[in-house]
Amino acid sequence: DYTNIQVQEIISGATFSLNAAKATINGFDLDFTAAASRNLTISGGFSILDGHYDVFPNGPVNLPTPAVCTPTPHTTGAPTGGNTVCSADLSGNDTVRTPKFSGNISADYVAPTQHGDLDFALSYYYNSGFAWDPDNRVKQDSYGLLGASVGWVAPNQNWGVRFWGRNLTGTKYCSYATATNTSCLR
Repeated sequence: DYTNIQVQEIISGATFSLNAAKATINGFDLDFTAAASRNLTISGGFSILDGHYDVFPNGPVNLPTPAVCTPTPHTTGAPTGGNTVCSADLSGNDTVRTPKFSGNISADYVAPTQHGDLDFALSYYYNSGFAWDPDNRVKQDSYGLLGASVGWVAPNQNWGVRFWGRNLTGTKYCSYATATNTSCLR
């Protein structure tokens, strides 16, 4: 249970902190590491979350222009560009950046040789998606990221090299998004 929770909102390029009054986030988190064999380690974890604003009067709502704010915020025609920022009761909306499910799993295998250890690693991360803004208009879709690496450590264990690749499947996901600005990666 959160009281006086602060939410950041970007309006016309400026960042504002807003008081969302009350929110509840319930969840479960589990992490594990298993030595499957002397050379193979498997690890991972997952989180299940349910977050919503209990009380959030006068929360910001971004509507495509043209729009009106009273009596109830709504658009009034075909979008002409930009947003109209209104206030509305956002109680019951999902809390920002709170995926219902996220999880990861990785495997690391070390192959000892007389010329040093070879280390092979593979990892996968999954996120079920979430809302970026308190009005829940801008959403991050579910996505998964696959990564891998191979490394070598000198026999004396004093140095080594590693090559890695991230997002090997080229999944598009956003690192940040609002109704007016989006930064997505591939």
